[in-house]
Amino acid sequence: MTELANDPAVSNALLSLFGGYLHNDFVTPAGIGDPCEYAKELDTRIDIIADCLQRFQSAAALRLSQLRRQRNTLIPVNRLHVEILNQIFLETMAVDTKPWFEDDTYYVRLFRLSGVCSFWSSVIADQAALWTRIDPESHPSLVSMALERSKEVLLKVGGPLDTSDEPEDNGRMRTEHFLARWTSSVKRWSEAIQIEVKNSDYLFPLTLATAPQLRKVNLSSRHRMSNECDLFQGHAPLLDEFAIAYLIPKWTSKIFTGLRSLKLESTCIPFTCLENILRACPTLTSLALIGVDVRVSNEFELSTIELTPNFVSSLVQITTKHVYDGIIIPLFSRLTFNRLLEVDISRTGYIPDQDPAFLDLVFSAILPGWRDVLEHTTPESAVLSLDQWELHFYTVPSAIRVKLSGSKYPDTVDRFVQWMGPLVQPVCDTLILGQHISDGVFSSIAHCLDAFPSVKHLDFLGER
Repeated sequence: MTELANDPAVSNALLSLFGGYLHNDFVTPAGIGDPCEYAKELDTRIDIIADCLQRFQSAAALRLSQLRRQRNTLIPVNRLHVEILNQIFLETMAVDTKPWFEDDTYYVRLFRLSGVCSFWSSVIADQAALWTRIDPESHPSLVSMALERSKEVLLKVGGPLDTSDEPEDNGRMRTEHFLARWTSSVKRWSEAIQIEVKNSDYLFPLTLATAPQLRKVNLSSRHRMSNECDLFQGHAPLLDEFAIAYLIPKWTSKIFTGLRSLKLESTCIPFTCLENILRACPTLTSLALIGVDVRVSNEFELSTIELTPNFVSSLVQITTKHVYDGIIIPLFSRLTFNRLLEVDISRTGYIPDQDPAFLDLVFSAILPGWRDVLEHTTPESAVLSLDQWELHFYTVPSAIRVKLSGSKYPDTVDRFVQWMGPLVQPVCDTLILGQHISDGVFSSIAHCLDAFPSVKHLDFLGER
């Protein structure tokens, strides 16, 4: 402070600003004529000097900010073109261990970047792609800022609309407020991920048919609903990923012609509709059915399904859990697979006399795809894991995988050895035995060891 006070430039600035009010004309009490008048004069001088000092501080702070901003432009990173700096920011914000719709710190990190300097703040504010993540539960001011700064760029909307802890009226009012706020932006949605509602009735005003750019949809309800909801009104031209849980959409194969991924959980769908979707989607590579009620009108419908011609499926991954065997078997029998690499089936409604036929369907389905992979690549390792009622085979790194739960030993192992043994024998180097292996299964284990002499590691899980 002393050096600053002794600086001639600063002294001259103070003198020119405060004028004659800085001279020392202190009068002793003995020389004061009228104390009241003199007090008024001193108060006036105090007010003037205080005002001048405040104006000087404001001017000095402004100039200091300008100098710092000018100095920051000389930092190497700030001398980059704005387009390059924008790309650095995009890459920085993309480094994340969570999916974007589960990342509640995204805007916290973005504002920290903005706070580095005013130049970065202006660049980030003008980069529309950084402001496309919208969470329904964010503060309204943040939502408004993101909508404004994202300009016309497509939006990713994600996050639960959680009204579970609120009274029904408050929850409905809050949801209607959300829908009203988003009505104008739905046309810019490209992803609607992890949108969770308490009641499917709230979704009816939120028609996704007005989102022509929509590519990914993941919707769920907190409770399973029995009423159909017409989300797309027969129109979803670019939709390629669709996941739904505890909701029943109005099914039509016409709107799913370009799907790459379909995941249904705790919902219901007519068998014929599911088959029509599979037929209408030549690009579908991933199918997951979890706790799905695949409905048939009567046994005659299943018998007529067997008479329909087979069709080639492009599926690479299939997951089914808690889906009745009587549905999976005719579905698999209608499909011809060329690229199926990963299968995870947890069987329900086990039918003993159909077990060999079921296993034959599964292994014959994955055989062409596995043969293509193993003929062109050699995995670092291949693991066969056996536990009570479960067989799991996979390669490292991940390329092919089959997991069957609920199938009876020794049929599962025998069929696996019969179908896949010659193909995987050269690469299978690890055998893992689960802690629930019963004595009756050890004959199957011996069968595996005979079939796969390439096994070098035998591991046991749990105590024995």
